[in-house]
Amino acid sequence: MAATARRSAADNGKVGVADTVQTRRQAMALAAALFAGGALLTLVALAAPRSAEVDVAGSWAVALGSAVIAAVYWLGRDSLPFQSLYVGIALGTAMITFGIYINGERDGGAAALNEVYYVWPVVFAAYYFPWRVLVAELVLVAAAYAAALRLVDAGSIAPTRWLIVVTMLAGVGWLIRRLQTRLHDLLDQLAETARRDVLTGLLNRRGFEERLEAELTRATRGERPVALVLGDVDRFKEVNDRLGHPAGDAVLLRVAELLAGVGRRGDTVARLGGEEFVFVLPDAEIEQALALAERARRAVETAFADEPLPLTASFGAVAFPRDGTTPSALLETADRALYAAKDGGRNRSVAALART
Repeated sequence: MAATARRSAADNGKVGVADTVQTRRQAMALAAALFAGGALLTLVALAAPRSAEVDVAGSWAVALGSAVIAAVYWLGRDSLPFQSLYVGIALGTAMITFGIYINGERDGGAAALNEVYYVWPVVFAAYYFPWRVLVAELVLVAAAYAAALRLVDAGSIAPTRWLIVVTMLAGVGWLIRRLQTRLHDLLDQLAETARRDVLTGLLNRRGFEERLEAELTRATRGERPVALVLGDVDRFKEVNDRLGHPAGDAVLLRVAELLAGVGRRGDTVARLGGEEFVFVLPDAEIEQALALAERARRAVETAFADEPLPLTASFGAVAFPRDGTTPSALLETADRALYAAKDGGRNRSVAALART
C-alpha cells in the first residue's frame, strides 16, 4: 500500500530551500542585513586609518549603494519575489569586486583583502538556491575576481591569489550546500517519524489527519470522491486481560500487516490509537469503501480463526461528500457506522446511511 511521504524541501539536494512566505521573509531580511553590514563596514573603513591611495568617493558610492539595496530588501521582504535574490547575489558580487578595484592597490597601495567578502554571496547562494545557482555564482566570482586582479595589476602573485580565493569559496559553498541538504534530510526524517505510529509503523492520527485533509482538498478542487473506512478490533480488551499487553501488541502488529495488504494502490491505512484503524481511499465511492471494509474484515477473521482467542473486526464506511464535507464530519459519521456494526453483532461492515 502506498503511503504519502513528505517531500523534502531540498529534494535530496537538487533544489534550494522551499519558497514559502516564511523562508522568503527570512531570506530578504538576511540579504538586507548583509548589504547593511557591507555599508557599515565600508563606513568604518573610511573612518579608520587607511591607505592614502583608497578611492574615497568610490567607497562612499559602495556604502550608499549597499544601504539603498539593504533598504529595498528590507522594505520589500513581504512583496519581492524570491527570484529577486538572484539580482542581490549578483549585485553583492559586483560591489565586492568594485571594492577590490578602489582599495588603492592599483595605485601602489597595499592589498586590503576585500576578496574575503565574496564568501557571503557564495554562502547565501549555497543555502537558499539549487546547485546550479551556486555553480553560476562561483563562476561569476571567479570571472569578476580575475578581472579585478587584472585591473589593479596585482602582479605575478595574481594567479596564486585567484586560485586560493576561488578554491576556498568553492570549498565553502560545497560544504554549506551539503550541510543544508543533510539538515533538510534530517528534518524530513523527523517529520516523517512524527507522523508514524511507533508500534505498527503505520501513519498515526497526525499523519492520517494530514493525509485526509490533503485528499479532501484535492477532491473539492477536482470534484473527486474520497472514502473513509474506520475499523476496530472486536473484544480486543480480552486479549490484554487474558494474555497480557505484549500479546495485545503482537495482535495489533499482525492486524496492521493484514490491513496494509488489503487496500488498493494509493490507499492509506493509519492507526488512530488503541485497536482503532482507518483507511483513506482516494477516488472511491461508498461501494468501493464497503468492498474494502469487507476484504479487511474477512482478512482479520481468517487470520485469527484458529487462535486460542479468535478475533474479528468491525468496520464503518463513509464517503465524501455523501456523508460529510469536513474531516471531523466524516470521522463522526464513520464512527456512527462503526458502532452500528458493533451493535449489530460485531464482525460486520456497515456503510453509513445516506443523508436525506
